[in-house]
Amino acid sequence: MLSAAQERISAIGDRIAAHSVINEQVLIDMRSEFPTLKFTLCFEDDLGEREPYISYPSFDLHLMQLRPGSCAGLTFSPEECSGIVVALHLD
Repeated sequence: MLSAAQERISAIGDRIAAHSVINEQVLIDMRSEFPTLKFTLCFEDDLGEREPYISYPSFDLHLMQLRPGSCAGLTFSPEECSGIVVALHLD
């Protein structure tokens, strides 16, 4: 059974995947719908060989953790997630 945080991340990924073109406008819409989360758009090669939290056919979802007084980092914990990185596939 998925936790509420896991369900929220899956719902976000499914919403993004429903778009035929994923661009900054999609992220603007997601920011409006999920105002407590930060959303970032990049290409998969910007993240190197990092394992995504969830992979979709045209993009990967990575979870971002923001802590006061430190740099942002990636996490696999939906409960600690304060942002989403949408990494578009190049092919």
